[in-house]
Amino acid sequence: MKWIIDYLYPRNFDAQSIPDLNGKVIAVTGSCAGLGYEIASQCAIHNASTVILLSVPSPRLEDAVTTISAKLANPNGVNISFISLF
Repeated sequence: MKWIIDYLYPRNFDAQSIPDLNGKVIAVTGSCAGLGYEIASQCAIHNASTVILLSVPSPRLEDAVTTISAKLANPNGVNISFISLF
């Protein structure tokens, strides 16, 4: 039975598999740390026109925006903003 699941849902996804996201607006929840942060940074690296980080109010939220912006080769091409929930 496990081989059927492995066949239908292969586990070989990596960051190079992400297509060009030019012109896309991406909103990511929980993007201060962990999986949400990594998803937001990879979307920014893959040319999403706007990446919106959604999270509860935290000093880590602004740090996430500056850290993701620092990773970009062309930070002027991507609009990274954040919205504090609550």
